[in-house]
Amino acid sequence: MSAALAPWLLPAWQRFVAALAEDRLGHGLLLAGEPGLGKRALAAAMVARLLCERAGGAEAACGACRGCAWRLAGSHPDLHLLAPEEDAKAIKVAQVRALIARLQLTGQASSTRIALVDPADAMNAASQNALLKTLEEPSPGVVLLLVSDGPGRLLATVRSRCQVLSVTRPAPALVAGWLAGQGVQAPDLALALAAGHPGAALAYAGAERAGQARAVADDLLALAGGRAQPLAVAQRWTAAPVQRVDDAIAWLRLWSWHGRGQPQPGPPPPPRPLASLVDSQAAAVQLRERLAAPLRPAWLLLEWLERWRRAA
Repeated sequence: MSAALAPWLLPAWQRFVAALAEDRLGHGLLLAGEPGLGKRALAAAMVARLLCERAGGAEAACGACRGCAWRLAGSHPDLHLLAPEEDAKAIKVAQVRALIARLQLTGQASSTRIALVDPADAMNAASQNALLKTLEEPSPGVVLLLVSDGPGRLLATVRSRCQVLSVTRPAPALVAGWLAGQGVQAPDLALALAAGHPGAALAYAGAERAGQARAVADDLLALAGGRAQPLAVAQRWTAAPVQRVDDAIAWLRLWSWHGRGQPQPGPPPPPRPLASLVDSQAAAVQLRERLAAPLRPAWLLLEWLERWRRAA
């Protein structure tokens, strides 16, 4: 199982299997790191190992035993998933209490019962407090695996009762090698747009997302050159406003690096002058945060695009 994991996940995997082999694995595990680094793949490997009936020590799950067969079929009776209900953003207190009740029952297939809470930061303070007693005094054989893109949103009391396995952004050279292994022919531009983030770089390497990102660059350059109107661009961007703004931030960051003497790995060239790029990028980051609010994105986009045209 570990061989299929991305290389930057292996340190956390190795800490996990070492703790398991030495019988010092805690009952509360917090798998933390920024989005897009593959934490869910790592969590799946950890769950598989814990439910495998044949693997021992630091071995990965066998994939063939009864426990693995049930897990692969999505029907393992001792694996409990906790996530926001359909059309909801938060994990509710009632869901946590129902989970605790299930965990207090005797395991149906093995002595290990696992609760996978993902995303753990979707629990509000009340839900986290409801989970605290189980973290403090779990029933024998219970393992709580919390997966979080934003561990800072978890209560300090929750974090302190978990063994933390952190996944950090890898070095660009490692990501470049991994992208090549995924069949990406020329990863340099995708990696630069993603600022070294592997998940984003893989997305930018795809033909569809690459085309969408190039269209955003063309829009920004057309605005800077007086060849486009902000209202028309804003209307195009409203189909996927957050993604378009993410792409704009990526191009502005890449162009500002170019302005400081770093080579740009691909077209299009940055606009001239370059002085407005840093301020426009900061404003775009604020715009992205504002797009999360229940406001009409077209007006927010239009406001920023007007500022970009004037600045550029």
